[in-house]
Amino acid sequence: MSDFEHIIYEKRGYVACITFNYPEKLNAMDRIMHEELQQIIPEVQNDSSVRVVMFTGSGRGFCSGADVRNFRPDSHREATAGPGEQVYYTQPTPSSPMPRFMHDTIKKPVISAINGIAAGAGYGMAMASDLRIASKTASFSHVYLRRALIPSAELWWLQRLVGISNARHLLYTNRDIDAEEGYRIGLISQLSEPDELMDDAWALAEEIASLPPVATQWAKVLMDKALDLDYDDTQYLSGLARGLSQPAGEFAEGTRSFLEKRAPEFNAE
Repeated sequence: MSDFEHIIYEKRGYVACITFNYPEKLNAMDRIMHEELQQIIPEVQNDSSVRVVMFTGSGRGFCSGADVRNFRPDSHREATAGPGEQVYYTQPTPSSPMPRFMHDTIKKPVISAINGIAAGAGYGMAMASDLRIASKTASFSHVYLRRALIPSAELWWLQRLVGISNARHLLYTNRDIDAEEGYRIGLISQLSEPDELMDDAWALAEEIASLPPVATQWAKVLMDKALDLDYDDTQYLSGLARGLSQPAGEFAEGTRSFLEKRAPEFNAE
């Protein structure tokens, strides 16, 4: 792996951890961080020895969103229109590219260990993760409409995580929430004391990494697909995936270890 300026890469056993490392800006995603994530994410996906991926932030923040001054230098300039020229719809361009890139690229379980503020693209990456574990000092900021910016990743993820009513209430009111409320509404699945967050996150990641990696990655892919499929189509894909994954030998090892009353050894990569 290369040396990085605004991320830190660490690997322990089967778990890789990517830390947003721009603490003086609450880990705002500038152009450097964006480019480094574009490099490291495919590398982690292609590393067959990595079974679980974690994201977290250094310092007081998880990720406060795009650093507008560096990443999108023209985005603060107001476009003006003359009378009768206001445009409410134009041909769309991609928004929140990093959460989409992360989700589409990493087909392994992803955990976000949220240590502080999560906003904008950082909030999107947390939502696009499979699991979110948060420090009790973490918070989540719904900033878009207060800046007259249309929400992006939240439109798809937030409604699926916390329900339609909660999601729309949060977006329309632009109300920031703390970790306790995030846990109550289902945005995060586990709360930790601040000084225990990373120990808890590593333990969770290592627990998942002990599972059969091929079957686990198939489960992730199929759960994503199942969000937009009916029951019969989901069952069809499950059966197809079982056949495709059989050469890995994980099911045979799982059966043998059960009959032999021993812990399984899943070595497929």
